[in-house]
Amino acid sequence: MSTATPISVLGRVHPTATGVASLSMIRCYLGDWCTRLTTTVGIDDAVRNVGPEGGTAAFQVLGDGKVLFDSGSSTATDPARPTSI
Repeated sequence: MSTATPISVLGRVHPTATGVASLSMIRCYLGDWCTRLTTTVGIDDAVRNVGPEGGTAAFQVLGDGKVLFDSGSSTATDPARPTSI
């Protein structure tokens, strides 16, 4: 049983979310298994009191050596952003 607090963005809980600390990378080798990635990116409410804007982050998805998605700068006051690549 996990005791971790679920990730929430602007009060909306994302029970299956994966959280990372700053300067993080998640790598998934998919080979030829996928044609689409559907995800939601945002900053966890747990860091809202960090820094002047509650923390900032940029989210990128790279595939085959190319940037397929770049969120630009996001802050803790921005809603979670659904993305389909």
